[in-house]
Amino acid sequence: MMFVHSSGRDGYKMYRSPELSEDPEEIPRDTLLKLLHEEEKRRFSKEYLERCDDTRRDICDEAGYLRETEDLQFEVVEDAGYSPEKISRVVDAMRTAHIRFPDDEEIRNASVYVRENRAFEGDIVQGQTLPEITLYDLKQKAVQLRDLASESRVTVIVASSQS
Repeated sequence: MMFVHSSGRDGYKMYRSPELSEDPEEIPRDTLLKLLHEEEKRRFSKEYLERCDDTRRDICDEAGYLRETEDLQFEVVEDAGYSPEKISRVVDAMRTAHIRFPDDEEIRNASVYVRENRAFEGDIVQGQTLPEITLYDLKQKAVQLRDLASESRVTVIVASSQS
């Protein structure tokens, strides 16, 4: 089990699989920057956006666009000439470049995930009155957060994203 307290925007500890031979520390900053720029170029391409749209239309495949993004990242690294046994490690290095270079604005701005991430930890504190928020259950029925909570029981709010 892994507990991650943030979206990754501010950093997190990562499990590094021992079978991956490429250490992200060995991938130079300038190489990462080139890979991130290429990923961004492809992510905003008409072809990629159409692939995501096609995947989102499949009602049985809610996370398909995440696979499309992962495939795109692997393609970027493969096209850069990395061997198959190193591709996963280099993709991991791209995804975590903003953690390796936390004060590097150029890296942070080149990473689409970091730059476009709108997640934050929030400012709700224990004991605070719940805000009026509309949520949707699994059947897409709108419910109010306050209606789900009760003064007589503990309410725990856990929010996350598939990505």
